[in-house]
Amino acid sequence: MTSPLLRLLPPPALLVLGCCFCLAVPVTPGLAADAAAEADPFATYGAAVPDGKLREYQKLFRQKQIGTKTLTAGLSQRLFIKGVRKPVGSQARVAYQAPASFAVRYTHPEGEWLLLHKGQLEVQRRGKPLMVKQIGRGDTGMSNAGPLMLLELLRDGGTAFEGSYDVAMREADSRLTVILQARGNGGKPSLIRTTLSLPALELIEIDVTFNGDQGRIVYGFSSIQRNTKIDSNLFVSGETKN
Repeated sequence: MTSPLLRLLPPPALLVLGCCFCLAVPVTPGLAADAAAEADPFATYGAAVPDGKLREYQKLFRQKQIGTKTLTAGLSQRLFIKGVRKPVGSQARVAYQAPASFAVRYTHPEGEWLLLHKGQLEVQRRGKPLMVKQIGRGDTGMSNAGPLMLLELLRDGGTAFEGSYDVAMREADSRLTVILQARGNGGKPSLIRTTLSLPALELIEIDVTFNGDQGRIVYGFSSIQRNTKIDSNLFVSGETKN
């Protein structure tokens, strides 16, 4: 069974851990669908949000994240792999404590964890030595993109990455889709699509696509609790209770 931590750390971090996964090639749609996608590839997510309203949503979401001192949530992960019919999935509990502590404790399968704390990334896999790496804020290298992207999003709404992406928003029913398209390559994800609930602007899903055939990861969030007391041991290196 594929390690769940490989599903959180995108390529080429997978290469570091001894695996390499590629994105499944989608089925080619019909000509009419091709033409529609070229004209507006994000139309399926709803009507385009005008600039003024976009900036207001950005402001409100940043305020929500900056005002969040602690957060816990259920996390589902799906990794799309070339040659595999179904995505590889895992389940975890995540915890965040402002300003820079983020932990992932796996519940299915059990026994592995990831920790970002005091500028250090730690990854523990069953039967493997602890992997430790020093990282800096705004480090968008792909080996850090999974955990760092989530930390930056929870900390201040992801402002550290905005300079490298073009931002668009789509609104439909009770959902807001935020679409970040990379400017150039630079070893970062090529497309990040975040789905939020309306009007609460609560996280529902983050869909991350990497350049070329390097992979796609979808994070789903559930049972989110903000600004409640959490166990500080969650941010201590080692096996702790979920």
